[in-house]
Amino acid sequence: METLNKLFKDFYKPSPQVDLNAEIEENHKELIQTLSKADRRKVLKIIDNLMMITTLQTEESFICGLRLGLGITTELKHYNQGGYVSESTEVQPPFAMEVQTDEYH
Repeated sequence: METLNKLFKDFYKPSPQVDLNAEIEENHKELIQTLSKADRRKVLKIIDNLMMITTLQTEESFICGLRLGLGITTELKHYNQGGYVSESTEVQPPFAMEVQTDEYH
């Protein structure tokens, strides 16, 4: 899992969401001005937790996409001229799909 997290950090480029980030920051500043110190801490904790959830979901999505890509690559590697290589020859890739023939064609 550590390797996957390193790949994420090396290759992930966040999409620019300047408008949305500016709007969040502006609303946050307005809200903070009206709250007590204890309520400000609660708002900051909520924002921190939401950012943590977003980060974890982004990492998980990246890792799932990477695993899918690796699975497809493994499947293509074992594909042999229009048919799947015999199971006895190679270990099946993790995302192997059965090849079904259509009897009507």
